[in-house]
Amino acid sequence: MSDFLEPFPLLVMCELVGIPYEDRAQFLSPADAALGALITLPEGRAATRQLRAYAESLPASCRRAPGDNILTSLAHACDRGVVDEESVLAFVLSMLVAGYRTSTMFLANAVPALLTEPDRYARLLRDRSLLPAAVEELLRFLPVQNGVVVLQARQDVTLHGRTVRAGEAVLPVLAAANRDERVFPEADRLVCPGNCSGRGQGFPRKPEAGFRRFSSMWGAGQQRSASPRGSTPQSSSCWAGTWIVLRPYPER
Repeated sequence: MSDFLEPFPLLVMCELVGIPYEDRAQFLSPADAALGALITLPEGRAATRQLRAYAESLPASCRRAPGDNILTSLAHACDRGVVDEESVLAFVLSMLVAGYRTSTMFLANAVPALLTEPDRYARLLRDRSLLPAAVEELLRFLPVQNGVVVLQARQDVTLHGRTVRAGEAVLPVLAAANRDERVFPEADRLVCPGNCSGRGQGFPRKPEAGFRRFSSMWGAGQQRSASPRGSTPQSSSCWAGTWIVLRPYPER
């Protein structure tokens, strides 16, 4: 499965955005380092400088050799003064760092989730029109954007009988909203395909969110023909950690 799920989202992102796939050796390592939590501050700054230098070279490349991609359009828009260089650079950096890894993690969790529901998976195999709604439900059930957002109360606030004092920090668990049964009946169950209309996460607010939906839908469609029928993950599989993004322990 990794032979498909690792390169596929990266290839889709490169094709859409206009980043040469053959340059992946230049940006994969610093992008992974930038996302890592176990690096020193100097290492993080070095990775950021390397990524930024590479990102800064891309608009000029698209001007020299225009293509049918987002970055070429942004470079032309920048030349007309519609957007500025820094905004284009910020878009490229967001794609390099977050534009494909979340899709890889989502697909790696979504495929076993579907295979452990053989009846629903069989229905999805038979009817591709169910795929968009199924992707939305899978994004709700298996959120991959659950980063820490630190808020600070500007005044005393009381919610559900608990008081947050002015100046105190609050760490909301954003993904918990996807399990709110006031919004999603049977929120702790995956209820797709076929009966999950309206259960998705709404319109994407970030470019990488739209890309994740596109690559996830396309990837699930490709996996549709690649997955052997009747093959389901063993219920005794060992998974590393209890975080929302799971990974299997390496086989010994």
